[in-house]
Amino acid sequence: MTEHYQAYFCEENIWHLARRISGVVLFISNSQNQFAIWKQKLAEQEKQESFGRDMAYIMWDYHVVLAHGPQETSRFENLSQYITQQDCLIYDFDSILRSPCPAKHYFSESFPVEKYSTSTDFRPLFRIIEGKEYVERFWSDRSHMKNERQEWSASPPSWPCIMSKENAPLRLSELLNFQEQQNTRLFRLEDFLFS
Repeated sequence: MTEHYQAYFCEENIWHLARRISGVVLFISNSQNQFAIWKQKLAEQEKQESFGRDMAYIMWDYHVVLAHGPQETSRFENLSQYITQQDCLIYDFDSILRSPCPAKHYFSESFPVEKYSTSTDFRPLFRIIEGKEYVERFWSDRSHMKNERQEWSASPPSWPCIMSKENAPLRLSELLNFQEQQNTRLFRLEDFLFS
Protein backbone atom coordinates (compact mmCIF):
# COMPACT_ATOMS: atom_id res chain seq x y z
CA MET A 1 0.00 0.00 0.00
CA THR A 2 1.15 3.56 0.49
CA GLU A 3 1.54 5.73 3.56
CA HIS A 4 -0.99 8.14 2.00
CA TYR A 5 -4.15 6.18 1.37
CA GLN A 6 -7.77 7.02 2.10
CA ALA A 7 -10.63 5.09 0.51
CA TYR A 8 -12.73 7.16 -1.93
CA PHE A 9 -10.01 9.82 -2.32
CA CYS A 10 -8.04 8.26 -5.19
CA GLU A 11 -7.14 11.66 -6.64
CA GLU A 12 -5.31 12.58 -3.43
CA ASN A 13 -3.74 9.14 -2.97
CA ILE A 14 -2.28 9.40 -6.47
CA TRP A 15 -1.18 13.01 -5.92
CA HIS A 16 0.96 11.85 -3.00
CA LEU A 17 2.37 8.97 -5.08
CA ALA A 18 3.15 11.29 -8.01
CA ARG A 19 5.36 13.35 -5.67
CA ARG A 20 7.64 10.29 -5.38
CA ILE A 21 7.27 8.45 -8.70
CA SER A 22 7.49 9.96 -12.19
CA GLY A 23 4.84 9.22 -14.78
CA VAL A 24 1.41 10.31 -15.91
CA VAL A 25 -1.88 10.52 -14.05
CA LEU A 26 -5.02 9.03 -15.61
CA PHE A 27 -8.42 10.45 -14.71
CA ILE A 28 -11.03 7.89 -15.75
CA SER A 29 -14.71 8.74 -16.24
CA ASN A 30 -17.08 9.54 -19.11
CA SER A 31 -19.70 12.11 -20.09
CA GLN A 32 -22.32 10.37 -17.89
CA ASN A 33 -19.92 10.31 -14.90
CA GLN A 34 -20.62 6.61 -14.57
CA PHE A 35 -18.36 3.92 -15.96
CA ALA A 36 -17.78 0.23 -15.29
CA ILE A 37 -14.44 -1.04 -14.03
CA TRP A 38 -13.50 -4.60 -13.08
CA LYS A 39 -11.06 -5.94 -10.48
CA GLN A 40 -11.76 -3.30 -7.82
CA LYS A 41 -11.63 -4.22 -4.12
CA LEU A 42 -15.02 -2.69 -3.38
CA ALA A 43 -16.68 -4.71 -6.14
CA GLU A 44 -15.22 -7.90 -4.75
CA GLN A 45 -16.45 -7.00 -1.28
CA GLU A 46 -19.97 -6.28 -2.47
CA LYS A 47 -20.03 -9.37 -4.76
CA GLN A 48 -21.68 -7.48 -7.60
CA GLU A 49 -22.36 -9.35 -10.82
CA SER A 50 -21.08 -8.19 -14.17
CA PHE A 51 -23.00 -7.81 -17.42
CA GLY A 52 -24.30 -11.39 -17.52
CA ARG A 53 -21.27 -13.14 -15.99
CA ASP A 54 -20.03 -13.78 -12.49
CA MET A 55 -17.06 -11.44 -12.78
CA ALA A 56 -17.31 -8.55 -10.28
CA TYR A 57 -17.35 -4.95 -11.49
CA ILE A 58 -18.26 -1.62 -9.96
CA MET A 59 -19.65 1.63 -11.32
CA TRP A 60 -17.49 4.62 -10.41
CA ASP A 61 -18.21 8.25 -11.19
CA TYR A 62 -14.47 8.68 -11.64
CA HIS A 63 -11.22 6.99 -10.72
CA VAL A 64 -7.56 8.09 -10.74
CA VAL A 65 -4.46 5.95 -11.26
CA LEU A 66 -0.79 6.58 -12.07
CA ALA A 67 1.20 5.11 -14.97
CA HIS A 68 4.99 4.88 -14.63
CA GLY A 69 7.07 3.95 -17.66
CA PRO A 70 10.81 3.46 -18.16
CA GLN A 71 11.08 6.25 -20.76
CA GLU A 72 10.40 9.98 -20.38
CA THR A 73 7.01 11.31 -21.52
CA SER A 74 8.71 13.78 -23.90
CA ARG A 75 9.74 10.86 -26.14
CA PHE A 76 6.12 10.17 -27.13
CA GLU A 77 3.85 11.93 -29.59
CA ASN A 78 0.88 11.50 -27.28
CA LEU A 79 0.56 10.28 -23.72
CA SER A 80 -1.44 7.16 -24.61
CA GLN A 81 1.76 5.88 -26.26
CA TYR A 82 3.63 6.47 -23.00
CA ILE A 83 1.21 4.10 -21.26
CA THR A 84 1.50 1.41 -23.93
CA GLN A 85 5.32 1.32 -23.87
CA GLN A 86 6.84 -1.95 -22.75
CA ASP A 87 7.35 -2.23 -18.99
CA CYS A 88 4.89 0.58 -18.13
CA LEU A 89 3.25 -0.04 -14.74
CA ILE A 90 -0.10 1.11 -13.35
CA TYR A 91 -0.54 2.03 -9.70
CA ASP A 92 -4.14 1.57 -8.55
CA PHE A 93 -4.49 1.21 -4.79
CA ASP A 94 -8.15 0.19 -5.12
CA SER A 95 -7.55 -2.75 -7.45
CA ILE A 96 -7.30 -6.42 -6.48
CA LEU A 97 -4.58 -6.71 -9.13
CA ARG A 98 -1.08 -6.24 -7.81
CA SER A 99 0.11 -2.66 -7.59
CA PRO A 100 2.06 -1.79 -9.56
CA CYS A 101 0.64 -3.90 -12.35
CA PRO A 102 1.89 -4.16 -15.95
CA ALA A 103 -0.22 -1.69 -17.95
CA LYS A 104 -1.27 -4.22 -20.61
CA HIS A 105 -2.55 -6.63 -17.94
CA TYR A 106 -4.22 -3.84 -15.95
CA PHE A 107 -6.14 -2.58 -18.99
CA SER A 108 -7.23 -6.04 -20.18
CA GLU A 109 -8.44 -7.05 -16.69
CA SER A 110 -9.90 -3.75 -15.50
CA PHE A 111 -11.50 -2.70 -18.81
CA PRO A 112 -12.38 -5.91 -20.71
CA VAL A 113 -13.56 -4.43 -24.03
CA GLU A 114 -15.95 -7.30 -24.76
CA LYS A 115 -17.95 -6.54 -21.58
CA TYR A 116 -18.90 -3.07 -22.82
CA SER A 117 -20.63 -4.38 -25.96
CA THR A 118 -24.00 -4.58 -24.18
CA SER A 119 -23.86 -0.98 -22.95
CA THR A 120 -21.52 1.57 -24.47
CA ASP A 121 -22.83 4.18 -21.99
CA PHE A 122 -20.56 2.67 -19.35
CA ARG A 123 -17.33 2.73 -21.40
CA PRO A 124 -14.55 4.76 -19.80
CA LEU A 125 -12.74 7.75 -21.22
CA PHE A 126 -9.29 8.81 -20.04
CA ARG A 127 -7.77 12.23 -19.39
CA ILE A 128 -3.97 12.00 -19.10
CA ILE A 129 -1.89 14.57 -17.24
CA GLU A 130 1.86 14.72 -16.74
CA GLY A 131 2.59 13.72 -13.14
CA LYS A 132 4.79 16.73 -12.47
CA GLU A 133 2.07 19.12 -13.66
CA TYR A 134 -0.50 17.29 -11.53
CA VAL A 135 1.65 17.63 -8.39
CA GLU A 136 2.27 21.33 -9.04
CA ARG A 137 -1.25 22.38 -10.06
CA PHE A 138 -3.83 20.03 -8.45
CA TRP A 139 -6.49 21.71 -6.31
CA SER A 140 -9.38 20.21 -4.34
CA ASP A 141 -11.30 21.47 -1.33
CA ARG A 142 -13.04 18.04 -1.05
CA SER A 143 -16.48 19.65 -1.43
CA HIS A 144 -17.45 16.92 -3.92
CA MET A 145 -17.47 14.48 -0.98
CA LYS A 146 -20.03 16.43 1.05
CA ASN A 147 -23.81 16.28 0.76
CA GLU A 148 -26.19 19.27 0.83
CA ARG A 149 -26.05 19.29 4.66
CA GLN A 150 -22.23 19.47 4.47
CA GLU A 151 -21.85 15.93 5.85
CA TRP A 152 -19.07 13.70 4.54
CA SER A 153 -20.14 10.86 2.23
CA ALA A 154 -16.88 9.09 3.18
CA SER A 155 -14.31 9.75 5.87
CA PRO A 156 -11.82 12.36 4.64
CA PRO A 157 -8.04 11.91 4.73
CA SER A 158 -6.13 13.00 7.83
CA TRP A 159 -3.78 15.21 5.77
CA PRO A 160 -4.74 18.77 4.73
CA CYS A 161 -6.62 19.51 1.50
CA ILE A 162 -4.38 19.73 -1.55
CA MET A 163 -4.82 23.25 -2.86
CA SER A 164 -2.20 24.43 -5.35
CA LYS A 165 -1.11 28.04 -5.11
CA GLU A 166 -0.62 28.20 -8.91
CA ASN A 167 -2.42 30.96 -10.85
CA ALA A 168 -4.12 28.35 -13.03
CA PRO A 169 -4.75 25.36 -10.76
CA LEU A 170 -6.07 22.04 -12.03
CA ARG A 171 -9.35 22.03 -10.12
CA LEU A 172 -10.86 18.61 -9.49
CA SER A 173 -14.24 19.80 -10.82
CA GLU A 174 -12.62 20.74 -14.14
CA LEU A 175 -10.65 17.50 -14.37
CA LEU A 176 -13.91 15.58 -13.94
CA ASN A 177 -15.64 17.40 -16.80
CA PHE A 178 -15.59 14.73 -19.50
CA GLN A 179 -17.63 16.59 -22.11
CA GLU A 180 -15.98 16.48 -25.54
CA GLN A 181 -15.82 20.30 -25.94
CA GLN A 182 -13.21 20.51 -23.17
CA ASN A 183 -9.78 21.81 -24.30
CA THR A 184 -7.87 18.67 -23.32
CA ARG A 185 -7.95 15.48 -25.35
CA LEU A 186 -9.89 12.53 -24.03
CA PHE A 187 -8.67 9.03 -24.88
CA ARG A 188 -10.82 5.94 -25.51
CA LEU A 189 -9.91 2.34 -24.71
CA GLU A 190 -9.11 1.85 -28.40
CA ASP A 191 -6.38 4.50 -28.15
CA PHE A 192 -4.29 2.21 -25.95
CA LEU A 193 -2.76 -0.16 -28.49
CA PHE A 194 -0.68 -2.70 -26.60
CA SER A 195 1.65 -4.94 -28.61
